[in-house]
Amino acid sequence: MRLAFISTMAGSAWGGSEELWAAAARAALAGGHSVLISTFDWPTLPPQIVSLRAAGARVVLRPRKPSRLQRLIGLMGGVVPMEPSWLRTIRGFSPHGVLVSQGSAYECVARSATRPLLRWLANSTRPVRFVNLVQFNRPGVKRNQRTQRDARRFYQSAAANLFVCRRNITEAAEWLGAAVPQAKVVCNPANLGDSGALPWPADNTESKNIIRLACVARLDIAVKGQDLLLRALAEINEPRVHVTFAGVGTDGDTLRELARRLGLQDRVDFAGQVADIRGLWASHHMLVLASHSEGTPLAMIEAMLLGRPVVVTDVGGCGDWVTYGREGWIAASSTVSHIVAALRAALEEQQRWESIGAAARERATKLLDPQPGQTVLDLMTLCCGPKK
Repeated sequence: MRLAFISTMAGSAWGGSEELWAAAARAALAGGHSVLISTFDWPTLPPQIVSLRAAGARVVLRPRKPSRLQRLIGLMGGVVPMEPSWLRTIRGFSPHGVLVSQGSAYECVARSATRPLLRWLANSTRPVRFVNLVQFNRPGVKRNQRTQRDARRFYQSAAANLFVCRRNITEAAEWLGAAVPQAKVVCNPANLGDSGALPWPADNTESKNIIRLACVARLDIAVKGQDLLLRALAEINEPRVHVTFAGVGTDGDTLRELARRLGLQDRVDFAGQVADIRGLWASHHMLVLASHSEGTPLAMIEAMLLGRPVVVTDVGGCGDWVTYGREGWIAASSTVSHIVAALRAALEEQQRWESIGAAARERATKLLDPQPGQTVLDLMTLCCGPKK
């Protein structure tokens, strides 16, 4: 089959939301399918895209903003907007099936840069069968009549709507004002070459009694809430507790300045993008995420698989993986007070962290799909293949 994988994420060149569709594309190439992938035209092509291209995928890059001419034509009533060259290339590939991977639930309909894609999927004289993959649902997204209408049509046109947690399906149905048809839950991959349990971090002369927490997420305050974590750390005022922020993003400077103003510069480290996740967890005791919204965070899955307890907020699929006090702790909401309460509860039981980490690993091992890319590919070929 000819299969196209189209990412609509525009927040960064690569992130956790991209891993699942990329795994499905790799599985498609391994299975002998012809593969086209399309992402936005970032200044530097992510190594994952380079790798897929080397494996035989055709890569089509799209501008993050439509051209001025296309915007002007699109605003002219009664005139069909120009078809961009990238869409002509995708259409010329004549895919039997398309996977549209959305970082958030409505970004495909909300962005002008992806409207030509919507028109092609919805109005082709030869209907295009496609699967919609949603990585997370952000509460409080503005809803207007046009966006809701277009989103509802998009979801209803999809051969399947895949989500990484059940809660995101419920949230989407509430926002759309209609049930999500053909909705299924799939699992994100764990990006660990070796998912074996790590030994518990050993104390040494320099770090004895230091509690090392890690927040593994892009530096994006609006979604990941790292500013809340810093304020919670300051309120707890426990000098032994140190936090490593592993990730990059647009809010790095803001968070560094906030740490300085809160007097936390000696207890906070900004490690940048960490390629060796096992190396990070070899020296850290617990994951903490202060997210405002999530799907099912890869960082949580990875930490649990490696035998580390977690503190997360009650968003997305976190509650499906973590039972309070068993695999970690769940903050009731993404507020400073609730994050403080969850961290204090965890600190009170520090002597149990190693056994809680073992329980986290057991839980994650049971829930994890060992081949999530193949699962998505199988659903895609089933939904988009020739009808009998």
